[in-house]
Amino acid sequence: MKPRHLLTLIASVTFAVSLPAQKPLPASTQELLATSDLLNTPTQKDIADISSKTKCGDEKAQYWLALINSQGRLFPKNQDAAWEWMLRPAQQGCAAAQEGMSGIYLSGEGIRPRDNSEAQRWSGLAATQSSAEAQFSSGGRLVG
Repeated sequence: MKPRHLLTLIASVTFAVSLPAQKPLPASTQELLATSDLLNTPTQKDIADISSKTKCGDEKAQYWLALINSQGRLFPKNQDAAWEWMLRPAQQGCAAAQEGMSGIYLSGEGIRPRDNSEAQRWSGLAATQSSAEAQFSSGGRLVG
């Protein structure tokens, strides 16, 4: 083997070995991706299951129902219902719903006027629960 090729091989192996393994995604990001998968192709059975769970106070199901109402999948878009269903789990401490409330107040879409201070309050609550998305957006609002 030529010295130049040997040097390239050694450099490549050294670089590959020194790379740290990719860290797993934060739990909040994993949950967000799972929710996104469910919402991309909801079925009537999914909606029935979610509706049943909301009656039992399941905060994740309430959050999903809020997203479904805000996106208008399987039934007409309803921002009033989306806000009501998002508020319930947000008040129970669900970080994803708190970040959702932040988004509602930032956009001013639906029944609530745009309110940056209320958006920051909800995002801050989510960020205190180690929500990576909320921490990122809260930091962005502080800088920007």
